[in-house]
Amino acid sequence: MIAGDEQVRGRIEVLNVDRLAYRIVSHARGAKLVVPDVRELRQRWAAAVADAGLPFSAVFLEREWE
Repeated sequence: MIAGDEQVRGRIEVLNVDRLAYRIVSHARGAKLVVPDVRELRQRWAAAVADAGLPFSAVFLEREWE
């Protein structure tokens, strides 16, 4: 057991890195973040490829990023 004291255990929060990052950025910006859906993300990847003139497909870049 990490903490034997019940009061200490009550102050421990376990969360993944994504949730922690979301909390930090939301707090820094003072607003709740909106995470785009899959369709919007695909459109953004396609636009990024087109704007930058990259020799890669949008799907390739998306998978590399993930």
